[in-house]
Amino acid sequence: FRSALRRLRQKCPICEMVYPELVTMTTCPDAVCHDCFKNHFRIVIAEKAVPFIKCPVCNVPDMEKPEEVAVYFQFLNMQIHRLLERESYDLLQKKLNEHALMKEPDFRWCPHCKSGFINEEKRKAMKCPSCDKVSCFNCGREWKAAHEGISCDAFQRWLIENDPDNQEAGLAAHLNQNGIDCARCKFRFGLSKGGCMHFKCTQCSYEFCSGCSAHFTKNCERFEGCKNRGFHAQDRK
Repeated sequence: FRSALRRLRQKCPICEMVYPELVTMTTCPDAVCHDCFKNHFRIVIAEKAVPFIKCPVCNVPDMEKPEEVAVYFQFLNMQIHRLLERESYDLLQKKLNEHALMKEPDFRWCPHCKSGFINEEKRKAMKCPSCDKVSCFNCGREWKAAHEGISCDAFQRWLIENDPDNQEAGLAAHLNQNGIDCARCKFRFGLSKGGCMHFKCTQCSYEFCSGCSAHFTKNCERFEGCKNRGFHAQDRK
């Protein structure tokens, strides 16, 4: 009787309320109440990338272990389908598909709508199937006729020389537009003047140096531009 009573009075580790039934996670022994499960996954699916859609209690699975990740999302898919709205379920499928496609060499993120897709036509001027806007396959910038026949570096110089917004008064806007790409999955980040050299990608969680795109270490000395900067990218001159 006491054992049965304990099973009917289970405490959620998040809200600390007692419930007769909890939702058990897939690859760990943790269990949370229905409301906490729904609130957590509704938010992370809407706002985060796949590597961050984890157990709200112990933060598993380890995204570096593909087999564990595959099992986790196989069962999580069924729970999301059963407990959350169709909108959240469909968005999770879209993000899982994009996450899988990131490993393909022709995969790119659209700089306009942030959707991911395969550049099946292998054209330099690639068209996003979600928003129909065109950008450069190599540099990710919005495609303009001036880019035809010239390198991405030459096109960037053309933009600076021909756009008054890219003068000193518009430097912040220029940096945000051109940004920096994740060294692993090519997701584009906007930049601001100054700031930290240590980047952690919001899509694939890879950590890299924005100075040279190498895997991030505390004191990057791969290039002179990195050597004069400390952990928080403040010039030591």
